[in-house]
Amino acid sequence: MKAALENRLEPEIREVVRGRAEVRDTFKISRIGTIAGCMVTSGVIPRRATIRVARQGIVAFEGGIASLKHFKDDVREVREGSSAG
Repeated sequence: MKAALENRLEPEIREVVRGRAEVRDTFKISRIGTIAGCMVTSGVIPRRATIRVARQGIVAFEGGIASLKHFKDDVREVREGSSAG
């Protein structure tokens, strides 16, 4: 308890899977970067989430989402069965 009060303990990091999405296509736009067109297969994908993109079990990208859109609308989250970009 004393070590916790003196900030000597390492923080406990938990990974929680909130949703899964399948990347259907990628689009490169000159001033913006790469956009992934996705279909949410399970759960919910929130805008502030940290994501991990894996191809054949190898992690290709890990980081945050810059923006999340459903068609042309900015959204906070995308639910199962919806498309996003």
